[in-house]
This record gives sequence, C-alpha cells and structure tokens, in this order.
Amino acid sequence: MYQRNSLVKRYLLYFFLISSVFSQGGKPKISILDFTFENVNPKWQRACYNTLETSLIESGEFIVIEKNQRNQIMLESKFQSSGICDVACAVEIGKLLGAEHLIIGEITGTYHFYKINIKIINVAEEDVQEEITMNVEPLLMGRPLLNGIEEAGREIIKRLKI
Repeated sequence: MYQRNSLVKRYLLYFFLISSVFSQGGKPKISILDFTFENVNPKWQRACYNTLETSLIESGEFIVIEKNQRNQIMLESKFQSSGICDVACAVEIGKLLGAEHLIIGEITGTYHFYKINIKIINVAEEDVQEEITMNVEPLLMGRPLLNGIEEAGREIIKRLKI
C-alpha cells in the first residue's frame, strides 16, 4: 500500500510540475542547460548562469523553465545527464521539458579574454537555430564576464523574438 501511495504522489508531483510549465500560454518555452566552463572561477560560473536566466525571465518574451523545475522534471523522469550535452542530448531534454528552445554553451577563460559560445537549439527542428560567439576582454575593474553574459542574453532575446 505504501508503494502505491508513493507512486501516486510521485506522478501527481510530476503532473503539477509539468502543468505549471505549460500553464502560461502564447509565449515560447525556453530553458538553459548547464554550460561548460574552462578556466572560469566556480563563483563566476553560477553568476553567469543566474544572470542569463534572469535576463530571459525579465524580458517577458518567454516562459522560462527554470533550473530547479528542469532538474525536478528530469529527476522524476529518471533522465540521466552527465552535464555535458550535445545537440542530440539537448533535443531529448527539450522534448521531455516541453521546451521549444534550449540554450547550451561554453565559456572559456584565457589570460587575454573570455570566449562565450552559445547555441540556441530549436527542439522541433532538432538543430542549432542560432549561434552566438563573443570575446570579452577582462578589465582591471568591473565585471566583464557578467557584462558579456548580459549582452548575450539581449542577443538571444533579439534572435528569438517573433
């Protein structure tokens, strides 16, 4: 009896998570997968992800499937991801989430600049729709990497506007 109640609770939780993602109509659904990083401080890695997610949410142009929702849906469906995701993997995750677009990317730090490479995956077409690449020069003062991520967010919004 306990297993049955547990199973019913799990499916109800899964149903409510999915329905909350789909409850807002008319706007494209989008989610950001974890980026890969090379030579970037872990504190800046989290800040980059949060900055990009916030810029997409605040634009009001999309229904953003936030990281905690995405992780819960993937956990409930027992989807295993190593954190490194190619286009085929992103498409599979996008279908599971009900997203129309997924954002994947990588940020590499060097002595002279940060290289930001972002791909916008069109889940229905199972292909890269847009690619954004930029170099951000480090400054002695300020937050150049986050400024670059904010610019990338504006570029994503611009390219996905219908």
